[in-house]
Amino acid sequence: MSVITHPTHTYTATGVYTVSLTATGPGGSDTLTRTNYITVTSGGGYTTTTRVISYTYDPLNRLTDAAYSTGEQFEYQYDAVGNRTAMTDTTCVHTYEYDAANRLTSVDGVAYTWDARGNLLNDGTFTYTYNAAGRMVRAESVTVTLVYTYNSSGLRVAQSVDGDECF
Repeated sequence: MSVITHPTHTYTATGVYTVSLTATGPGGSDTLTRTNYITVTSGGGYTTTTRVISYTYDPLNRLTDAAYSTGEQFEYQYDAVGNRTAMTDTTCVHTYEYDAANRLTSVDGVAYTWDARGNLLNDGTFTYTYNAAGRMVRAESVTVTLVYTYNSSGLRVAQSVDGDECF
């Protein structure tokens, strides 16, 4: 049995109208998003331009191509166990490398490091710190420090950005 939530409608910028619909079932969830570009005409009416995205999948149901009606195209390649090894867009190729545990170790040559529990420690931009329960308590880059606070049930209750607390 699957569950489909009501679609969400947003206007992200003048003339940009986006609708998203999410279906959830035993195997996970899938969201479909469509964006229309609305142009007001001088006669008081309007026209819309729909951006169409065509997806292609391999026999293992992995995304191999996303072609946009705007001309953008993204191609994806995978290794034998299903890890994405490359993503090619209209301007460049991004490469991904993994260790024997299938953890991401490098994106475009930038190293990722993990601890023995499988927590990401560094992604080339942020350094991450975890508490004894394995919850991230700190993420720090050269420009920002994020600190997370948890309650006794393990739920995150606050985030501090450079010392300013957000709830």
